[in-house]
Amino acid sequence: GLQEQVAARRRLLRQHVDSGAALVASHDRALLEHMDRIVELTPVGVTIHGGGWSAFAEARAAARLEATRDLERAESSSARLAAEIQQQREKRQKREKTGIAERRAASHSKMAFDFKQDRAEASLSRDNRLAERRKAEADEALEAARKRIEILTPLHVDTPSVALPGSRDVLILDR
Repeated sequence: GLQEQVAARRRLLRQHVDSGAALVASHDRALLEHMDRIVELTPVGVTIHGGGWSAFAEARAAARLEATRDLERAESSSARLAAEIQQQREKRQKREKTGIAERRAASHSKMAFDFKQDRAEASLSRDNRLAERRKAEADEALEAARKRIEILTPLHVDTPSVALPGSRDVLILDR
C-alpha cells in the first residue's frame, strides 16, 4: 500500500543520505513530512522552511493570511485616501464659489481679493502635490500587497508527458 511505498522510499533515502545528501522533488506529502527542510521556489526567490510538510504548510498558510490582511489594509487605505482627496476638492470648490460671489458683491477691495486668490492658488498647488504624493504611496503599497498575493497563490501548470524511462538520470549532483 501507500504506507509501504513511503517506508521503502524513506529507507532508500536514509541509506543514500548516510553517505551524503539527497534532493527530493516530490508531491508525496507523506514522504515530504519526513524531510528535515523544504525549499520553496517562487518567482521572487527561494525560501527555506525547516521541518517537514506540515511545518511548511503551516508557515505557508500563515504567510498567505498575512498577505491577504496586508492587501485588505492597503485597499482600505487607498479607498479612504481617495475619499479624503474628493472631500478636499469639494471644499475647495465651495470656497472658490464663495470667493467669486464676494468679488461680484464687491464686499472686498480688488487688492484684498487678489491677495486671497494668490494665497488660495498657492495652497491649492501645495495640497495637490501632497495629495499626489500620498496617492502614489498608497498605490505602491497596494501594488506590493497584490504582488504578494499573486506570488503566494499556487500555480497549476499542465505539462506534456515525457516518455523518459525510469532508469534515466534527470539530475546528478556531485559534492
